[in-house]
Amino acid sequence: MKHIKNANPNSEKDIEKLRLWEETATPDHKKAMPKISTCPTSEEIEKYLLWGEQNHISPYTGKVIPLSKLFTNEYEVEHIIPRSRYFDNSFANKTIAEASVNKFKGDLTAYEFISSYGGTIVPGTKIKLFALEEFKQHIDGIFKGKKKEYFLKQEIPKDFINRQLQETRYITRKLGELLYPIAKDDVVFTTGQITAELKENWGLIRVWKEILKPRFERLEKILGEKIITINKETNEIIFNIDDKRIDHRHHALDALVIAATTREHIRYLNSLNAANQEDLIKIKYQLVKKGIREFRLPWPSFTKEAKEHLNSVIVSFKKKNRLVQRGYNKYQKWVFENGKWVKKFVLQDRSKLIAIRKSLFKEPFGIIHIATYKDVPLNEAIRLQFEYLTNFKNHLQPRIADKNLRHKVNQLIKNCSFDLNETLNYLKQISLKDNKGNELKEITILYFEEYAAKRVNIDKTFKLTKIDKIPYANHPKNRIVKIMKEHLSEYGNEASEAFKGEGLEKLYKKFGIVIRKVTTIEDVGNKINLNGKLLETDQGGNVFFIIYQNIHDPYDRIVTEESSISILDVIDAYIQGKKISELGENKPGYKKIILSPNDLVYVPDDGEVIESIDWNNRKALSNKIYKVVSFTGQSIFFVPHFISKPIIKTKELGSNNKSERDWKGKMIKDRLIKLNVDRLGNVYPE
Repeated sequence: MKHIKNANPNSEKDIEKLRLWEETATPDHKKAMPKISTCPTSEEIEKYLLWGEQNHISPYTGKVIPLSKLFTNEYEVEHIIPRSRYFDNSFANKTIAEASVNKFKGDLTAYEFISSYGGTIVPGTKIKLFALEEFKQHIDGIFKGKKKEYFLKQEIPKDFINRQLQETRYITRKLGELLYPIAKDDVVFTTGQITAELKENWGLIRVWKEILKPRFERLEKILGEKIITINKETNEIIFNIDDKRIDHRHHALDALVIAATTREHIRYLNSLNAANQEDLIKIKYQLVKKGIREFRLPWPSFTKEAKEHLNSVIVSFKKKNRLVQRGYNKYQKWVFENGKWVKKFVLQDRSKLIAIRKSLFKEPFGIIHIATYKDVPLNEAIRLQFEYLTNFKNHLQPRIADKNLRHKVNQLIKNCSFDLNETLNYLKQISLKDNKGNELKEITILYFEEYAAKRVNIDKTFKLTKIDKIPYANHPKNRIVKIMKEHLSEYGNEASEAFKGEGLEKLYKKFGIVIRKVTTIEDVGNKINLNGKLLETDQGGNVFFIIYQNIHDPYDRIVTEESSISILDVIDAYIQGKKISELGENKPGYKKIILSPNDLVYVPDDGEVIESIDWNNRKALSNKIYKVVSFTGQSIFFVPHFISKPIIKTKELGSNNKSERDWKGKMIKDRLIKLNVDRLGNVYPE
């Protein structure tokens, strides 16, 4: 894994990257083939996986596809059923074929293509296509499932994907009808393909990469390696790590392009898409020859202004503070009306009905008691055995572990008239000895520890640490644990291989029966015991965080262990008729800053005068605004407001993909200003 940048040894995707790098590396494993870097792209990985799936053979010609040429222009990923006729871009509808074959195939399905041209030579090449029967035999021998079905499909499927497209068209038509009274003929519908084309032509792809560039530069410093390159010929910015959908502002970029799209753009692009490849080249050549630009900017400064405004966008999030409310329920009841009894639906008394608008607990755990052994002083062991013998309450009471010694002590207690003090005094006069005649100073006792237990599927998450959570995992006679550990070892401790697919089938044979689930245990911790079930607060169970701020000094703040308020505390307060502002403690001279997930806060710089902040200057504010993510105890975690996901998990934003500090290293809770956001995106302090 050391050859692959930022690799996670437990990631299937990163494992495929390593395989791809190793396959394409030179014998000294220091240099890769020209087309593959030490961080293969998603497209390269897909191409490699398709190549392996089809046994390295072209499905239309039967020719071997050399690995040395796989990542060149000679071979392409092609759709078995063309996307223009069947909108399916999944792995099942893709294969690798010669570029010349793909071009010749055009908008035909695989079956139509071979039915029409099977056994012929591809024009302009020496490549001969399979005959129809040869094609069927080859597909039947190599592929299975949906992919085989697609290759041999004689008609275009009319399944959910097409129905979904039809429903989308219906929705857009209906939306147009509803908007017509307001917008008349100004409603224009576009597609993602058209939006992408306009982005490229208007220079917005470059703008977007310039906006993301500071994040990648910061990540370079964290990783200590180069992940940004500049194409010297085109001045194009290239990120060596996937940058798709990592910033919420891409929605604003799409909205901007859509707003600037006209009917002429759509008409022009649709006419190009309708043309075949040769006609498309002729059309573009004629346009260039005549000096006609394909796309003009909406206005001269469009690209520059787009960058300025995108940098000024402050991303806000829907707040979910309505956690508890009065319930609403009707039930059937016999009611006396007009001199007779009738059955009617009546409203339940709402004063006693509460509706919780958030998940309270995860899946409940059972309770299991595990036998445990420990050595205790002699007198302590005698006392425990005395209680077990004379005051027996349940079979889980501690007792002396050794049966022979336990029987011996029981006889001693009986002969001392079941008197503990007399028993202990007698033991001072004589010494209690084991079977070898050694005097006992300590005795091993058996007691039972309580654990939370649940049944879980045997799957690729079963690493050694998880196997060790099976009850009595260390007992030499635990057959299940022994078999699972030996099985995992056979696969080089790779759980994703050992407990998936064929690995699982082999495991079942070793067991002799199919075992899909096992019991695992964990500490009870803070789980709540409710009628014999252990409940654990669901993720996000803490819903408010309180910071106490000195009313005279905004930087004098107090955070306590009780600063995190759980949903259970909120329910209790609601029942008592308390407001959210009444949660927490009352500290004289301090006011409460109450935060919840998705709240925005402003983090001022050292020495920044709060009263002089220009709340209308969004560009200056944007880089100092953070979103509340979660909190626990005295800790509260944030991310910059514009981040939708980290570039690299656990690297860019911290080990938990969130942090208590801002990007300048300052503790956010010590200086934050809570913000309000109006519907136009304006921000101002609460």
